[in-house]
Amino acid sequence: MKEKILFNASEMFLNFGFKSVTMDDIANTSGISKKTIYAHFKNKTELVVAVTLNIFDVVKKGIDVIHEQQQNPIIELFEIKRFVMEHLKDEKSSPQYQLQKYYPKIFKNLKLKQFDVMHGLIKENLMKGIKQNLYRKTIDIDFIGRIYFQGMTGIKNKDLFPLNNYSMLTLTNYHLEYHLRGICTSKGLEELNKQLTNQLDLTFKKHSKEIYKKYQMKKHIILTSILFLSLVIHGQEKSMIVSLEEAVIFALENNYNIKESKNSVLSAKETVWETTATGLPQVNATVNYQNFIKQPVSLLPAAAFDNTVSVVQTVEDYFGIQSNRDPVLPQGFIPVVFGTQQNLNASVTLTQLLFDGSYLVGLQASRAYLKISEQANEKTEILTREAVINTYGSVLVTEKSIAILKSNLKILEKNLNDAKKDL
Repeated sequence: MKEKILFNASEMFLNFGFKSVTMDDIANTSGISKKTIYAHFKNKTELVVAVTLNIFDVVKKGIDVIHEQQQNPIIELFEIKRFVMEHLKDEKSSPQYQLQKYYPKIFKNLKLKQFDVMHGLIKENLMKGIKQNLYRKTIDIDFIGRIYFQGMTGIKNKDLFPLNNYSMLTLTNYHLEYHLRGICTSKGLEELNKQLTNQLDLTFKKHSKEIYKKYQMKKHIILTSILFLSLVIHGQEKSMIVSLEEAVIFALENNYNIKESKNSVLSAKETVWETTATGLPQVNATVNYQNFIKQPVSLLPAAAFDNTVSVVQTVEDYFGIQSNRDPVLPQGFIPVVFGTQQNLNASVTLTQLLFDGSYLVGLQASRAYLKISEQANEKTEILTREAVINTYGSVLVTEKSIAILKSNLKILEKNLNDAKKDL
């Protein structure tokens, strides 16, 4: 329940602002009472602290995963920017401004944490870019790292950059391009222009996809409404009554997007288990069996196995005599077979990973991916539930409107009949 409250509060704070959202709003969205929220968080301030730390932790883990991919520094910055924007929304309500104004202590602590992470990351990015001849060698790494962070926080000042004139996505794009053009070599500028072109292509595809999704959603809602109206109005012979809860349950069980998101969660869980398994004890067993149908035969000189000479020598030495002729050695070869006809060897090896930095990073990344997938699945269910509720409400309003129109029609007919009688 605590994770659900954190997720819903994070979504609402980022979309509507830390001040604008009340505990009642969070309770209504979560489908729980305020008492349940206060069982986990003493007050709204404590909830805001938990939300900001949770968002910071999720974003930091995602940035760490991107950093571990060892891409060239320009691509790395574009990937980090894209990841951060996906998780922090477009910030139309300027949540950072509200956080700074109404929760200054929380804002200050969060900003210090952000600086520690971003300053270290940018310094590594700059050093890597200099080595790859993408950034100029004469830049002051520490200064550029600080001015980059100042720019990232400065563009969120709505007094300097009104949200009516600039979206947060536009500001981050401008800031990143401004930063890179000031430090890139000619080789780096080529890579930058390439990434800007790719960004335009992705933006176009994204907008096209969003327009298509909105059209499909609108079409789906219209068709659903017509279906409900058909059941209500033309279902005289065979009527069907569907409650709101039944409609929601049916949608949650059959919606394609929910099925897809659930599959993503299952896939993420399998990835976590797969990554975890690489660090568990590994047992390897081997068995080797050999059977020589015909064993190889070697021929050795027969004289090598004859001890006549040694016996004669021993007798001569013992009795103090000397033979008048040399002993005759046997001639030819003797066949000899070496080894056994069958051999069986078996071995068992046990290995245990004691420490591996890449394993720990991979495990953290897989768990972060699982958490993101679970949050995406919960968000999909919330959006689906909301769509069904809105559609169901539209049908009820339409049904009520029809009833009112029929009532008005009866009144008009009565007035018409009265008018005819007066004539």
